[in-house]
Amino acid sequence: MSAAMWTMRDGTKIKVRDMTNSHLANALRMLERNAERHLAALAMCGNPFDGDGARDAFDDMFDGLLEMDSCELASTVWGAAYVRLETEALRRGLDW
Repeated sequence: MSAAMWTMRDGTKIKVRDMTNSHLANALRMLERNAERHLAALAMCGNPFDGDGARDAFDDMFDGLLEMDSCELASTVWGAAYVRLETEALRRGLDW
């Protein structure tokens, strides 16, 4: 299995396991903030669907996102990228 990688702001790639504790925690917090911003932007756009079934499905999905804590939301929005960082942070016993 290949090592999990993180791409830094300047484009440099680094192995997640080589990130400092502070860098890892900051990356997790950044992904959580950005997931919350995406959710806020989605809320501003409103429901874009026509038809009762589609509108209801969107509303149900949006309500589910609103009930998530920041870690769950980031995991949903960013998927494997967030999970790789979270797994490493938990392995190290970090609290971010």
